Amino acid sequence: MSQTDLAKHIGVLPKTVNEICRGKRWLSASMAMKLSRSLGASPQF
Repeated sequence: MSQTDLAKHIGVLPKTVNEICRGKRWLSASMAMKLSRSLGASPQF
């Protein structure tokens, strides 16, 4: 899945996903929940 596809799937801008992947943006609790639901993984890290 591309960053753009993931962004569309969780309802955020592609820029947001890109910044998280590059370590330029912190992963908030709400974003962790969106990602966990989308990817079927635990939001805990």
